[in-house]
Amino acid sequence: MPLKTSLRKKINYASLKSNLASYDWNLVYNSKAGQDATTKFLNVINEQILANTTVSVLKNRNIGRNVWITQGRSLLQDLIKKTKIQYYKSLITPNTTNSKDLWKIVNKITNSKLGNKEIKEIRQDDSTIIHSKKDIAESFNRYFSDVAPVLSKQIKTRSPRLPGKKRIVGESIFLGPTNCYI
Repeated sequence: MPLKTSLRKKINYASLKSNLASYDWNLVYNSKAGQDATTKFLNVINEQILANTTVSVLKNRNIGRNVWITQGRSLLQDLIKKTKIQYYKSLITPNTTNSKDLWKIVNKITNSKLGNKEIKEIRQDDSTIIHSKKDIAESFNRYFSDVAPVLSKQIKTRSPRLPGKKRIVGESIFLGPTNCYI
């Protein structure tokens, strides 16, 4: 009876992190088109993941074992998974209106320890890098105060007219957009 084998891929995250930190990202930053920058970024990430991944061959551990052991393990794993889902649903459901407690639960589930992350530097549109906390705060303030008018100009307005025949309904009111400000 031939042995069954499977492949296991293992990523060296320390090496991946080091390679990504030392990568020259100017090709991505200097791309004029957003889609082009995204494509370049994803290609770099995929190349680095492949370069830091090792593949090993595993022999099937279930050969020669009693069938009840493998079936029992599978049944137990399914039961544990369903129980965890039920447990976390029971935690999340009563806290859907309390965002603080809900995020505590989400962070616990995902084992996330985010804390406060300090932004040490940012790159501006003209490719200059700023380090001063005050300049970083002013840059974010400028961006978020200027983005709303830009986005609002991109919103297409629809005609307030109702399709079909014009009918007057006595017990209804219709409010349409206006460009008049008081």
